[in-house]
Amino acid sequence: MAVLWFALVPIQLLAETRCFDVPYFVYTMPETFTPAEQRAHEFIGHFRYYRGHGTLEENTAASLAELPPLDQGTLPNGGSLVQWLSPDITMSTDLYLDYDQHLYTAEVHAVNLSWTGCTAQGSCRHSEYVNFHRGCVTATYTPYLISLDGSSRTIDKDLTPIDLTLSLSLNGRPAAHKPVSIVASDQGRHGFLRCKGTCAGFMWQTNDEGLLLLEYVPTQPASERIEFVASCANCGNTANWVVQPQRDIVIGFFNGVANTQEAALDSLDRLEEEFGPQYKDTPLKYDWFYNQTACGEGVLGKPSCLEDVAEVFDQRTRELGGVFASRWETFWDILAGSYQQETSFTGRLLDRLGNSGNALLQWLDAGLNAILNQLARDTFKLITLFKDSPTYENRASHMERLWRYADEGHGMVLVAHSQGNLFVNSAFDALKAFKPEAQAQVVHVAPASPTLRGDHVLADIDLVINALRVTGLNSVPDVNINLPVSKIDRSGHGFEPTYLDTARAAYARTRGLIVQSLDALVN
Repeated sequence: MAVLWFALVPIQLLAETRCFDVPYFVYTMPETFTPAEQRAHEFIGHFRYYRGHGTLEENTAASLAELPPLDQGTLPNGGSLVQWLSPDITMSTDLYLDYDQHLYTAEVHAVNLSWTGCTAQGSCRHSEYVNFHRGCVTATYTPYLISLDGSSRTIDKDLTPIDLTLSLSLNGRPAAHKPVSIVASDQGRHGFLRCKGTCAGFMWQTNDEGLLLLEYVPTQPASERIEFVASCANCGNTANWVVQPQRDIVIGFFNGVANTQEAALDSLDRLEEEFGPQYKDTPLKYDWFYNQTACGEGVLGKPSCLEDVAEVFDQRTRELGGVFASRWETFWDILAGSYQQETSFTGRLLDRLGNSGNALLQWLDAGLNAILNQLARDTFKLITLFKDSPTYENRASHMERLWRYADEGHGMVLVAHSQGNLFVNSAFDALKAFKPEAQAQVVHVAPASPTLRGDHVLADIDLVINALRVTGLNSVPDVNINLPVSKIDRSGHGFEPTYLDTARAAYARTRGLIVQSLDALVN
């Protein structure tokens, strides 16, 4: 099959092999070449000549086996003709790479001839010599490789110019003085490109080092991401560099059950200490989305909904004859947040039981387990009370701020803990329903919600969330990290003392999920 290489060769056709015979002829080659290398270059030159003319000799083949067999046999009067191949000579070269973007490999055999000719009178003459060369040449198309790098991925508010460096190479070597193209997706609406080095008029081309040095000069704040795409006529790839308008990313915190405003602000402060004023080149802001479903003050000075839990527990113990009537403080400790105190009943109990993942549940006997099952059901109802419609005041406050952030083009990383996951789900769904272009990521920490809007972390020692599993319902996500029990937070549920405890593995996962969300917004 005749093949036109150059422009007609599709880029996916990477290699072409042709085998043929070449008459014995010595080209004038550099003295640095050995005779064997001269034979190989002779074949490559033969191949390039016929390929350049759009055809190859009629006896070309795709392999040595497809070439005509070597002539040999008997001659009149007892003469003979024998031909054989010498060991191969193999050589690869990139000598012609700059001319036609091909790497060549030649495998050449000398065809030796042994000839004996005899006359009718019985006199014979014998000679041996190299008759011609037989071999194969493989030409591998090598496209240019283009890359594009920039000094920043952000168009700042001061409209600082951004350096762009285009690099072009061929088989690892700089490709000098080659025409290239680079275009911006905004078609110049927000700025323009100008040459920083030596450029040939209106045509971009690489310099002696295979580089093109440009500068993007913003003329007005961008309202969209701008993608610069670099390409060339014989490139095997395109390269891009994306810049974004500089917008703050808001890290928002949705608090958990029974959190006071002070505790929620402490958690937000911890996030600010962890991530600081900016991530990469992007400024960070912090906001808290406080929810009061931990309930208001009850007649006993405790959150009123927790009084209901205590009452449910008390009712269940009376059904069992009051055996555990004085032991409801176990769940009171957990749900009211006093489990971190060593003086609490749960704290004393766990101290006695040692480092066991679910020590509390293992200790309880069958009767208390039955109470726990019922209480978990009621607790689940309590925690999911606002799953579909959080309190109006909280929801309105959350959405007003989230929509404002979206309108201003801010990215949002919404970190929710415990019951706050119910609020973040509702807020995220409403935000995306009314503003689908909003850039928001959700990180669920100890989620009390059966559904998620992002990745989560839940420890095996989290007594508050995992207690819901006692019902046998698929009410919470799967545990995905194992932790040792710590006296700092005996419930294994606290946002800071467990999930941001730098001495345990939950810290790396929690922080990693937030970093992953930041990267999704920055990149």
